[in-house]
Amino acid sequence: MKEYSTDGKVRHLFTEDDIDTKIGKIIGKKFVDYRKKWDEANDMSLVTDFPMFLHLDMNQECNYKCPHCIIGTPSEVKENYFGKNIDFNDYKRIVDEGAEYGCPSISPQGNN
Repeated sequence: MKEYSTDGKVRHLFTEDDIDTKIGKIIGKKFVDYRKKWDEANDMSLVTDFPMFLHLDMNQECNYKCPHCIIGTPSEVKENYFGKNIDFNDYKRIVDEGAEYGCPSISPQGNN
């Protein structure tokens, strides 16, 4: 059994190569370097001028009722989220700004 931790607190146990190693073998050095920086930012040994990951929720609607997520509970969304759904122009502006600053990772739609 192998073990690793990115924060010194949560232990990940596995029997094969960890997922970063597997993906690194497929994608190559660019991914390996990104994950190294990700781990350094996670343990606060690296501070970046711009986020290394953008998580964009395009809307706050979902028909699932996952117990760990408030998005499937309309009353929780109404109480905790403000504003309108993000439109394509705002989405493009955010992605373009991320690219301008070299943000290496983005998750469009996020959880919903």
